[in-house]
Amino acid sequence: MSSEPFCEPCTSDNKQSPAEKWCVECDEALCSQCSKHHRLSKATKTHHIMDFTQKSSCPCDITSLECVKHPGKQLEYFCTDHDVICCRDCLAKTHKSCNKTVSLETAAEHVKQSEVYTDCKERLRAYLKSIDSILKNRDKNLNDLQTTGKTIMTEIKSIKEKLLQRINEIEKTIIRNINRIIEDESACLKSEHDKVLNMRQTAELYQKDISFVTEKVPEKHSFIFIRKMSDNILQIEEDLQNRQQKFKDVRLEFRESDELSKIESFGNVAVKQELSSLSYHSPKQRQAQTLSVQTTCQTLELQSKIDVSGKTITGMAITDDNILLLCDYGCYEVLVYNETNQYIRSVQMSSSPWDITVIRNKPTAVVTFGTRNIQFIDLKRLSPGKQITITTNNAKLLGITSTSDNIMVGGTGLIYILDIEGNMLSGVNFKNETLNYIHYLETRKQFYCTDWGNASCIKKDGTQAFSCSIKDEENHRTITTDQHDNVYIVGRYTRKIQRLHPDGTPDRVILTKDCCINEPLALCFNKTYDKLYISNFGCREILVFNCR
Repeated sequence: MSSEPFCEPCTSDNKQSPAEKWCVECDEALCSQCSKHHRLSKATKTHHIMDFTQKSSCPCDITSLECVKHPGKQLEYFCTDHDVICCRDCLAKTHKSCNKTVSLETAAEHVKQSEVYTDCKERLRAYLKSIDSILKNRDKNLNDLQTTGKTIMTEIKSIKEKLLQRINEIEKTIIRNINRIIEDESACLKSEHDKVLNMRQTAELYQKDISFVTEKVPEKHSFIFIRKMSDNILQIEEDLQNRQQKFKDVRLEFRESDELSKIESFGNVAVKQELSSLSYHSPKQRQAQTLSVQTTCQTLELQSKIDVSGKTITGMAITDDNILLLCDYGCYEVLVYNETNQYIRSVQMSSSPWDITVIRNKPTAVVTFGTRNIQFIDLKRLSPGKQITITTNNAKLLGITSTSDNIMVGGTGLIYILDIEGNMLSGVNFKNETLNYIHYLETRKQFYCTDWGNASCIKKDGTQAFSCSIKDEENHRTITTDQHDNVYIVGRYTRKIQRLHPDGTPDRVILTKDCCINEPLALCFNKTYDKLYISNFGCREILVFNCR
């Protein structure tokens, strides 16, 4: 069979004429004569004709208008309610009740001047720029690693001169170890470099496709292509974020021993790895005030703000039916808001409430005041309940958390465990610090606590699983966890929300003052973890973030 393309209409008429043109809409090869008729025909005169040689440069799926769900059916409509392109069958079966369905021609109007089109181009540009930064970073780290290795070798040789012949064998051992480490780590860095380079090539191909579509392809087909391309870009962005979060900057360190004559080696050469400072944020996310958050690609997007002017919200909790409870420490009251963030009423308390917890599966909340007392709230009536004094040497009970069976209250050096009626059961001893906020995670049977200077994870036997702090922070506030057991810590003065992995290792700062964080005091997730509430003391407002 000849590889030379022939005009398809002529072939249907048992003629063989070389193809010179190609119709985008018909996806058909045309000779010069047929292309003239194509342009003159009433049915096809608006079609887009290009030189056949340009067909190979067109993205492979740009001409297909066939519905994937219903083969043989043409894509003719766009449902703005569901943001999908559909055929007649899709419309009848899935979108018949949708109010905002338009023809594909209408939806595709001015697509090349649309925000999504511009967004794809800008995201690819930013993506490629980030790729270049990563490649430069990997190259620099590779060079620094080799330079550091050579520096350490020189240092070893100076030590060798002091220890004469006895040092010779030790020197050889360490140099072999350095070379092995450099070889191993260099291989890893080169591998990362190559993988990122491949990712860059993919992005360049997408960029080339978009440029072609800009110049050569009609809007309806461009619209379909851009929708697909947007998904492709989202995928490579997520791939880059996932890969980038695993990058570690590698360097070598060497410590000279103080007692060379008594040891068998000069010292130890260790590989020190730190998470790279590189970061990537899609321009689309930045425009929407969203922040990339690791953990199943979760994203935080500022949805709304609740005005609490004149209030000092030190504690907050969410009920099972999404009622928001806020402790106003400046007044003797707990503020109540419904799930649409509308104020309902306030519940008067016996003192200034500090922190609050909702007992799971029960219409009950419990409040602390920074005294020996705790007080219950009836959530059905939204009225104050009984007050209990904890018999203890502690004059200050602050942090409070609960399960469906227990209430846990933080004192100085001790966590008091009560039943849900407030009767004392036991205690968990800890170092002599006042636990300002505590959070209990049943799945791990661990307490997460803050004491101004630090955040700690305490096991039920009182041993410490880990301790950490936000850099330069002197006022650590509320601490909580998400559905993946990641730990969130509020830094008031640094205006940061720091997240840790479940094992206590640092993940990243997920919210800063650039995201409207201003002297934050408290935070909590709702029960389905799709909303995060943060109290902003600096602006006297509650920030509501959507979590995806």
